[in-house]
Amino acid sequence: PLDGPAPHGLEVHREASLLALVHHIWPPRQGRRFAAASLALALTPLLSLLLVFEPADLFIQSRLLSLMRGELPALNAVIVPAPFDEVQDRRELRARNAPLIDALVGAGVRAIAFDIAYSAPDDRDAIFAEAIERAAAAGVPVLLGVPVGTAGPKLPGSEALRAAAWPAIVQYNHPELLPFLATGKARARLDTGDGTLWHLGVLALHARTRFATEPALAGGQLLLGGQLHPLDTGRLYLHPVARSPVVSYDDPVADAAARGVELRDKIVLVGAMSGSEDHFVTPAGLRYGVELHAALIETLAQGASPRRSDRYHSTLLTLLMGAGAAAVSAAIGDRRLRPLGLLVPAAGLIWVLARAYGGVSTDLSAALLAGIAGTIWGIKLHDWRLERFGVGEGRPR
Repeated sequence: PLDGPAPHGLEVHREASLLALVHHIWPPRQGRRFAAASLALALTPLLSLLLVFEPADLFIQSRLLSLMRGELPALNAVIVPAPFDEVQDRRELRARNAPLIDALVGAGVRAIAFDIAYSAPDDRDAIFAEAIERAAAAGVPVLLGVPVGTAGPKLPGSEALRAAAWPAIVQYNHPELLPFLATGKARARLDTGDGTLWHLGVLALHARTRFATEPALAGGQLLLGGQLHPLDTGRLYLHPVARSPVVSYDDPVADAAARGVELRDKIVLVGAMSGSEDHFVTPAGLRYGVELHAALIETLAQGASPRRSDRYHSTLLTLLMGAGAAAVSAAIGDRRLRPLGLLVPAAGLIWVLARAYGGVSTDLSAALLAGIAGTIWGIKLHDWRLERFGVGEGRPR
C-alpha cells in the first residue's frame, strides 16, 4: 500500500489479495467466459487430431449422404432370417441349415454367408459340413461368421466346418478394433497368427466373382474384383443403403417367388433379425448385423465407398475456422455485427457439404466447435480491450 498521492499520475488500488487484483483487472464472469472459449479454442484441434469426434462425425456424414445422394438400391444381397425363436436348442439349426443350403444352391445363388457363430463343436456339424461341401462342388462357397473377442477370433469349433467353409470376421469386440458399424465403418481384414481373415462382406463379394482375383490391400486401398475401394486405416466406410429383401428360412425359393425376389446370382446372408441380439443403432435407425453386412456388400458392389478426409487436413480445417472466427469477431467494432465471425464456420460448413456430395467424408464437429469458440473468444477479447484501454486511446484510462 502507498500513502499519499499516486506517483507519476498512476492510479493506485489497494487490493486485499492477488486474486482480488486479478478480479479487478478481469471481472470473474467475463473471465470465466473468456477462459472457457480459450480452452475450447485450444483443445478442439487436438481433439480433432485424436479422432474424438469421429463417431458423431460419421453419424452426421451418413445422414448427409442419405439426404444429398439418396440410398443405394439393394441389388446384390438377399437376407434369410435365422429362426432362433423357433428352437429351444440353437444347435438344431446346424442340421436344418443343410436343406437351406441345398435349396439356395438349386436357385442359382452365387454365395451363402452365415452371420452366426459356430465356435462350439456339435454332433450335427457333420450334416452341416456335408451340405457346405455339396455347395462348394457346385461352385457356391459358404462363409461362416467368426466373432472377434479379447482372446482373438473364435473359429468354428469342429474340424469338419473349418475344412469345408470359409471363415470371415463379422464382429469387432477386440480392443484394437473400433465399434462395429454403429459409426458406419468396418475393418476390411484382420491379420492373425493363423493367417488373414477378411470381413464377411468383402469375402462374400469376392466369392460372387467366382474367385477371379484374391482380395488385397494396395496403396492404402482395397483391391476387390479388379476394383479399388478407398480405405482409412484399414477400414471401409459404408454408404447409406436401402434395406435388402428378406425371404423365409423354411422355404426361401417359394417365398422369393411369391415376393418377386430374384435369388439367381445373389449373395444370401443368413442371420438374426429378431430379438435383442446383434443389433446396432445406426444413422438409419436400428439395424441387425446381417443387414449391415448386406449394406457393406452393396456399397462395395456398386463402387460407392465414401472416401475419408485425412485427419491432418481436418485438424488444419479446425485451426483455420477457430482462428478465422476469432480474428473477424475481434476486429469488428460494432457490437451488433461481431457475430459475423460465425460466417467463418458457416463457410466451412458449406465446404464440408460440397465434399460430402462428392463422396468425401470430412470431420465437422471439431471445426464447428472451434468456429463458435473463436467467435466468442474474439467478442470477449474486443470487450476487454474496450474496457481496459478505452476506445481509440491505446493507453490505460
